[in-house]
Amino acid sequence: MKRYLMPALCVATALMLSLVVSSAHAQSAGDRAAAQALFDEGMRLFKQGDFAKACPKFQASVKIIAGTGNTGKLAECYEKLGKTASAWALYRQVAVKSRRAGQLKRAEVANKRAKQLEARLSYVTIEVAASAKVSGLVVRRNGVVVSAGAFGTAIAVDPGKQTIVASAKGHKPWTRTLEVAASAKQVVALPALQVIEKAKPAPDIQVKPAPVKPPIVVEPAPPKRGIAGYVVGGLGVAVIGVAVFLTMDADDQWEDAFTSGECDRGTNLCSQAGLDATSDARSKSTIGAVLLGVGAVGVLAGAAMWMWLRPAVADKPLAVLPAAGRDQVGLVLRGNF
Repeated sequence: MKRYLMPALCVATALMLSLVVSSAHAQSAGDRAAAQALFDEGMRLFKQGDFAKACPKFQASVKIIAGTGNTGKLAECYEKLGKTASAWALYRQVAVKSRRAGQLKRAEVANKRAKQLEARLSYVTIEVAASAKVSGLVVRRNGVVVSAGAFGTAIAVDPGKQTIVASAKGHKPWTRTLEVAASAKQVVALPALQVIEKAKPAPDIQVKPAPVKPPIVVEPAPPKRGIAGYVVGGLGVAVIGVAVFLTMDADDQWEDAFTSGECDRGTNLCSQAGLDATSDARSKSTIGAVLLGVGAVGVLAGAAMWMWLRPAVADKPLAVLPAAGRDQVGLVLRGNF
């Protein structure tokens, strides 16, 4: 029977992978349909001049599938709302993607619009003195973490309210909200955070521990299960471990692309190294998801084999019993072998 277990497992794994691929194709088609529907609704609102409602529709479309068409329209919608920095960043993104796709006319238009916005951009510079750089310092602008590499650099922002929050373990958080006008340049100097004084420890109260009763040790009967179930289940757990490692590594690689300064969280722009790093992180995450499904199949198959191959009757211990017959007297050995 064991020689048929491995082919069955291979068939189950192949079926699982085919289901994952089919689901990915179906999801891609569904994503395209959803992105197109959101874009069409955004265009209807845009033509009516209702930019405040049109922009969220374009943004939702781009979040599903970031094409040059819907991204460019989102940039134009942001420009209508006065979000100059967001529009400028998206125009530049469209120009890069269009040039790579050979859409030179669209790239030229996007570049032209980005340059026209440069004179109207607003900037905020966050200055952090050496005395303020405590261990574990985290600075956020409008809820988005500002990397240490961006300190002292003028960052383009949309006109309006900008909230700067600085925090560190063992220190009181610092917050400042400023109103940034169009075409303005403002500098925020981060002060040294105040240290939180530690509370005095409570007096030590001696409590007499309750007597501990010795545990009752019950010797479990040695299990009898199919070895194949343990092997298949163990392989499934190992595959899941590899999937978890790849997923965590992908998350770390993605976060490193932003904390290293290769990508900017405020504008979602990346250098070539940042684009390569985030693309590699996506690939690792996809492989991790596939391996997670394969590992789950292995664990389930191992559990099923473990149940099917268990003994039908409980083990009986060996016993020596006296026996007497008509012409003889002796001992009988009874039990399962």
